[in-house]
Amino acid sequence: MATIAVIGDEITVLGMKLAGIEKSAAATPETAQSVYDIVKEEADILAVTHTLFGSITQDPEKITVSIPDMNGGGDTVSEIVKRVVGFEVKSDG
Repeated sequence: MATIAVIGDEITVLGMKLAGIEKSAAATPETAQSVYDIVKEEADILAVTHTLFGSITQDPEKITVSIPDMNGGGDTVSEIVKRVVGFEVKSDG
C-alpha cells in the first residue's frame, strides 16, 4: 500500500495528523526543500500545501501534489484525489 506524507504549515499538518496521516511535517518557505528531501524518503505520495509548493524542486520519481492550505489555493483535496486515483472517493461517515 502506498504511503502519504503532508508538508505544510503547522495548522495544516496538525489537521492532517488528527485525520490519521501520521507522516506529516511542518515547514516554512525557507525550510520546505530540506523537509521535502527528508520526507520523500519515507513516503510514496507527497502532498505539499499551495503556499509551499513553489518552494520545492520535485523528485520526478515521487508523486507530488499541491493541496490547499488555510490561505486556499489550488484544487480541493477531493478534486486532487479524484484526478490522481481516477474516481471519486467518498466516506459513509
